[in-house]
Amino acid sequence: TLLVLLSIGWSFALSIDDILKRSRKTRPENQEGGPLQVHIGIYLESIGNFRSSEMAFDVDLYVYMSWRDGRLAHNQTDHVLINDDGMRKQMWLPDLYFANARTATLQDVTVPNFNMFVAQDGTVAYSCRATCSISCSLKLANYPMDHQHCYIRVLSYAHVAEQVSMQWFTHDPITHNHEIGLPEFQITNISGSECNGTYRYALMERSHK
Repeated sequence: TLLVLLSIGWSFALSIDDILKRSRKTRPENQEGGPLQVHIGIYLESIGNFRSSEMAFDVDLYVYMSWRDGRLAHNQTDHVLINDDGMRKQMWLPDLYFANARTATLQDVTVPNFNMFVAQDGTVAYSCRATCSISCSLKLANYPMDHQHCYIRVLSYAHVAEQVSMQWFTHDPITHNHEIGLPEFQITNISGSECNGTYRYALMERSHK
């Protein structure tokens, strides 16, 4: 007796709502073990308004982040675009912040300036535009013939390195608008580095994280 076994699999395309139902505002797990890898890149659109009396300057920048959230995996033929702010608020996002920014705002003219693409395996490409006032300790002993180093410090607000690993993109993580012109300064170098510092938070009477 010959037996023919016919297997039929369902083929369907998930909608954005279906994808979002899989996601929660909890941190996604790294499917390969270890901390969640979040890669970061920055494009500096403009730099200016250096204020020696306040030791601060303003910067307009684009922030690019990428991580993998397996809960967002789908079988669409192309990347899923999410540019609705209500949908973004339903998703987990890295809690990145600028540690030495006095003020920071996300651009929202004429709509919130962000986009998000989700690949089939759940890899998220997220970018947004921000304007920040950055604190910079200026050394003015040789003013006006001085040379300053100003830092933009970026880190996770609440997750320790064992949970979320923030790291630069491998190729060209920091780029800038070559038309940036400063009346008082000349930009000599823009580069990225890592600071292996330790922060104490979640302070309690006899313990901390």
